[in-house]
Amino acid sequence: MSGLELDSVTLLAADWGGPIALSYAIRHPQRIASLVITNTWMWPVRDDLRYQAFSRLMGGPVGRILIKRLNFFVTVLTRRMFRAELSPSAYRHYVEPLRRPQDRKGCWVFPREIIGSSDWLAELRDRRATLAAKPALILWGMRDLAFGRRELETWRALFTEVEVHEFARAGHFVAEDQGEALCPLIAGHLQRVSG
Repeated sequence: MSGLELDSVTLLAADWGGPIALSYAIRHPQRIASLVITNTWMWPVRDDLRYQAFSRLMGGPVGRILIKRLNFFVTVLTRRMFRAELSPSAYRHYVEPLRRPQDRKGCWVFPREIIGSSDWLAELRDRRATLAAKPALILWGMRDLAFGRRELETWRALFTEVEVHEFARAGHFVAEDQGEALCPLIAGHLQRVSG
């Protein structure tokens, strides 16, 4: 993004895009105008048995076999993460990029790194104050199998200027489950940030 010379950026962070996008924001806070956060995290979870189990199973040998041979991550896990009925054409956008086994590496590497990247996640957590004064909009799916109220409250406590919307019927993929409801909220946030 530095090569694009963008300023006054609003980052939308979701799932693994959370720590990835926010690591950029922490390194370049002068370029960031605001943040929109949906079900994600940016701190180590190595002490949480739930995350440990998922990371070891899906990021280990068993998960790798299931993912490479059966495309298990997208055909089983991803489907369970949606709470709204996903149209076949929308679901195809999740399946098509992973048709070939060699294209599925990220589906087992990312789960492995939930625990494997604990040191990096700890660095992000330790530098989180860099983002605290940024205006933030949190759009949270309350029926997420991965990130729940505890993670939401961690985010809420970070920011000094934060607007939070909880979606009782949305899961992990808030944009898929509540897309039409998110658009005016994000538009309003962008208008407020731009003055």
